[in-house]
Amino acid sequence: MGLAKDGLLEQVKGITYTMESFLGPITWKSCQVSERSDTYQQCLLQNQNTDLYHCVIYLAPGDYHRFHSPVNWTVKYRRHFPGKLYSVRPTFASWFPNLFSVNERVAYVGEWQYGFFAMVPVGAVNVGSMRIYFDPELRTNRTQMLLSAAAHYEEKPMNQAVAKGNPFGEFNLGSTIVLIFEAPKSMRFQIEQSMKIKYGQLIVDVPKLYMCVRLLLVNWSRVAAAAAADERWLQICQQTPTATDTV
Repeated sequence: MGLAKDGLLEQVKGITYTMESFLGPITWKSCQVSERSDTYQQCLLQNQNTDLYHCVIYLAPGDYHRFHSPVNWTVKYRRHFPGKLYSVRPTFASWFPNLFSVNERVAYVGEWQYGFFAMVPVGAVNVGSMRIYFDPELRTNRTQMLLSAAAHYEEKPMNQAVAKGNPFGEFNLGSTIVLIFEAPKSMRFQIEQSMKIKYGQLIVDVPKLYMCVRLLLVNWSRVAAAAAADERWLQICQQTPTATDTV
């Protein structure tokens, strides 16, 4: 988990893979992506003063096999990448570069209140079958798809609102969820590396003051008469700096 840098995500400490190989090309917006992986990351960002973060959640065979939406967001696209079904155990991932980009996975791409958001269940050995509750057409672990080229994917446009905490899907056994999301630079993780987390546990928080400042900056350039009102709103926000948005 942590800050995405130069278009790279950390599989485990010291082992990285590119966002582009994991999510595929950016087709949902007009953006010029060069051969440099950092331009891909910049194209994903929707707002100023934000960064891209990622969090890998490993579900061991003995863990709870269902997964829930961590935030309120809207799924815009589903991309199903056929692939291999190698183990995703941290010990295996520590010496297998690009593991998550090689394994079968289903990328749900959309947006939340701070911008870009993606939730990607990744298949694993004995866990090729994934079920997504709002996507009954999805069929994973099909033999003919496993024989396809790794770069191939099936894309389906969607406009599915998902509420925080609602059931999202399930694995037949343990596997991995990768979250990639845009958030203010003030965002802070509330969990530690390798920590075991539970349903409903706070993962990150975002100071509410960020939203107040952003509102001020947006409105400041619109109408001069609104500046005074925005200034008062900022002062109110500054009086409650401990308020946070949580994930």
